[in-house]
Amino acid sequence: MSLLTTRYIPLVRAMLLVMLVALTLLATAHAETPATAQLQVQQSVDKVLTVLRNGSLSAAQKRDQLTPLIDELFDFKAMAQGALATRWKKATSPERRAFTERFSRLLTLTYTSKVDNYRDETVEILKSTGDNRRAVVDTSIHTSTVDIPITYKLRHKDNRWQVYDVIIENVSLVRNYRSSYGEIVRRHGMEALLTRMDRKIATLTPPQDETANTDTQPTPQSTTAADTGAL
Repeated sequence: MSLLTTRYIPLVRAMLLVMLVALTLLATAHAETPATAQLQVQQSVDKVLTVLRNGSLSAAQKRDQLTPLIDELFDFKAMAQGALATRWKKATSPERRAFTERFSRLLTLTYTSKVDNYRDETVEILKSTGDNRRAVVDTSIHTSTVDIPITYKLRHKDNRWQVYDVIIENVSLVRNYRSSYGEIVRRHGMEALLTRMDRKIATLTPPQDETANTDTQPTPQSTTAADTGAL
């Protein structure tokens, strides 16, 4: 099953909420138990929602505030390694660095490009399990039409919790990329994958004039499930 074929139409907006909930996990930096992590996630949701609901902020300003938080939270190297799986070992060091840089950029852009799609969805923190090294936090995004289950897998590293995978409707984000990327590398090689990632990044990167002019509200754009970042 692929994220691209999921039956939920609100998935595009859900991707923004994936980022929203993930950002709240930053508050768990010094938490060492899943229970404490869950409590702090719940307390932090409103703070992140405030940014998304702030009508005085342009999309560019919201991206500027959210991007560094995403970079700090996600363990992009672990996610990149998981996305390549066995091909990670076969890749050269320069290829690994190039892939990790593009992978992190792609995920960040995928999430922050959806700020205009936020429509007052709400997030419910359900439960957490694990130990002081790894935790699983179950959440649910409530939209006007459906509830979307999203689970975060985190590990405690360098005195903070970091996300290394996201499960959307029982589909692993890392595994979904692994399937897509693995087929490209198998058929066309690593260089072809990097080229395709560059193209996708280019389509998600906001125009320079929009980024520079933070006083102008951008015009909302229509989106499809194909905009979730997969190639």
